[in-house]
Amino acid sequence: INSHLHRFPALALSLVQTLILGYGGYLTFSGKLSLGNYLAFNSLFMVIIHSLTILISVTPGIISGRVSLARVNELLDYKPRVELNDHSPQLPAITTGIHLDNVSFSYTPGLPVLKKLQFTIPANGYTVIVGTSGAGKSTILQLMLRFADPDEGKVCYDGADIRYVDYSSLLKQTGIVFQDTFLLNTTIRDNICIGHSEASEQEIIEAARLAEIHDTIERFPNGYDSKVQHQGGSLSGGQRQRIAIARA
Repeated sequence: INSHLHRFPALALSLVQTLILGYGGYLTFSGKLSLGNYLAFNSLFMVIIHSLTILISVTPGIISGRVSLARVNELLDYKPRVELNDHSPQLPAITTGIHLDNVSFSYTPGLPVLKKLQFTIPANGYTVIVGTSGAGKSTILQLMLRFADPDEGKVCYDGADIRYVDYSSLLKQTGIVFQDTFLLNTTIRDNICIGHSEASEQEIIEAARLAEIHDTIERFPNGYDSKVQHQGGSLSGGQRQRIAIARA
């Protein structure tokens, strides 16, 4: 599009200029137009062409700027789907488990993703949620982390509705490792202790041991001070996953 905005107007202006030179020269030599009038008209036309060329050259930038401004305004005007309370009580450490009580949720009104869902995830052991694509697995995770609130029902940690507890105390008790992990361009040590900057060296090593990545890190030239490059691209997929598990 940018190429066309430069090419087509320039071609049209060149054709018009050729027409003026040809026809204006014909009128001048035939005595129907004075040489002074012809030069004045041609000079005025060249000034107009120069102005139009500048306008055409900045048009792509103006269009791109409008799109970028619309995206920035969309981000600034974004309103979260959840309302946070500034003076909510802290969520105690989880001892029993997480309970979804008759939870219904929909992204589009009238098209529920979850309907009257009810189950309990015990604090000990592992719970696996399986299902086809679009069944609502990621939606359940979003509700458990309160990225969104259910349309009906409630999500409880040890019986406490997470809508009425301090949100930061909820996040401190959760850790997520997605299939596509994201690491920052800093040391392995910093990537592990993100969100827990006061962690001691022993805590970092213990987290790495639990994630079964400690021995691999020790074999790196600089150990835990080795730099992660290209957002984790300098590591294998398994190494990125295990560092993310250690971080969680």
